[in-house]
Amino acid sequence: MEVCLNIKEAHKSYDWFFHSFPDYKNNHICSPEDIMIMKKLERFLVDCGE
Repeated sequence: MEVCLNIKEAHKSYDWFFHSFPDYKNNHICSPEDIMIMKKLERFLVDCGE
């Protein structure tokens, strides 16, 4: 599956996740896959200079 996001949408998703789940590593709702996706999104934003 391929996901295309613009920078604004990427920031929105990233901010929502880390604001909603500040202790995401110890939260039973956040799966390892969720965390992996957010880390990839974080790398994407860094690579884009954000």
